[in-house]
Amino acid sequence: ATFTANMPNQNVFAKDGISAVEGLKAGVTAINDLSAEFTANLYPNPATNVVNVNTNFVISNVKVINYVGQVIYESNPAQENFQINTSNLVSGMYFVQIENNEGYVITKRLTIK
Repeated sequence: ATFTANMPNQNVFAKDGISAVEGLKAGVTAINDLSAEFTANLYPNPATNVVNVNTNFVISNVKVINYVGQVIYESNPAQENFQINTSNLVSGMYFVQIENNEGYVITKRLTIK
């Protein structure tokens, strides 16, 4: 923010004060695009008996979530490549949430035949 030099309380912005903002600089600060840094792949998709999860980071937690939001599978594999047994899942659409040690989560859609 840029404050008006004509007011007595320069560089102070208060709700009921007498400072005045003269201008604002808009820009991005400290926002990183983590989507380019972390990648995750599921295959085969659609799956029947097993789905492979391959990432370029260590997976701290993986969840399979059904269409009503229930967690039907969860594991803490602590590895980059992981397999989920899907033979006991009902045919339909699921979401797989893959989390790294820093808390970054990638969500992928999974179809079970």
